[in-house]
Amino acid sequence: MRRLDRLSDEDARILRLEAGAIRGHTCKVVVTGPAPNGELRLSGLRSHVAARLDRFPRLRRRLAPTPLRVANPIWVDDPAFEVGRHVVDGSVGQTVDARRLRHVVAGLMTQRLERDRPLWRIDLVGPLEDGGVALVVRLHHCLADGMTAMRIVSEVILDGDPPEARPAESAFVGAPGASALFAIGARDRIGGAAAVAWRGARMAASRDAW
Repeated sequence: MRRLDRLSDEDARILRLEAGAIRGHTCKVVVTGPAPNGELRLSGLRSHVAARLDRFPRLRRRLAPTPLRVANPIWVDDPAFEVGRHVVDGSVGQTVDARRLRHVVAGLMTQRLERDRPLWRIDLVGPLEDGGVALVVRLHHCLADGMTAMRIVSEVILDGDPPEARPAESAFVGAPGASALFAIGARDRIGGAAAVAWRGARMAASRDAW
């Protein structure tokens, strides 16, 4: 049986912090010059990204909450996943100078990533003044920490090598039923509490020995 990929306590806290104007995602902006063969098209960017998603399986996964919140959510493959919902046209209908680009990025940063799908998005913004484009990449902190986010940008967006074949272990990971999610979550919560209690008892015993 495949082990569940459960959200860590730290990442769950980051997720819960999202309220009002607070957002839990990071933002990377990739600015490119004019494409050698003409305009960088949205369809080409989508194909490029889609061919490399299996390098980071969570890019296809959404969070499935545990009933009654007895444990943190788990990552499961999104059955409705479409790269077109994540790599989108962010053009504003006119040439984008540096000031307008900052305005566009600031506006995107205020928008919460949708929780019913994988927590990332790339907006293709352009054309820039020099004919290039900007890719505004948003990744939620609970999906990827800073180093992983940079690897995703490098290996999914900037990489120019031919993509590898999809590995067998990347087979679809569906969400268990509600009763199974509850039972597994309760088991994990009880097991975690027992482990904490055991460590506390061991520490107390060690202090008493001194």
